[in-house]
Amino acid sequence: MVEGDGQFRGAEGVIIEEDSFVLILLHPVETFWESSGKIERIRQRYMAQFQQESVLRVDDPLSVWVSF
Repeated sequence: MVEGDGQFRGAEGVIIEEDSFVLILLHPVETFWESSGKIERIRQRYMAQFQQESVLRVDDPLSVWVSF
């Protein structure tokens, strides 16, 4: 997880700035649809738990080689 500075326009049209976090999830391309559903459930739970109007999600279809 990486810390960041976030901002968004709230439902009332006011720009809100707040501390943010970037969570990077890597998963096998073969399980894309299964993983996508799980990621969406995490987003929805986070939004409910922390009373967020939205939680940004970006999916990058490029393959990444990871070596540990």
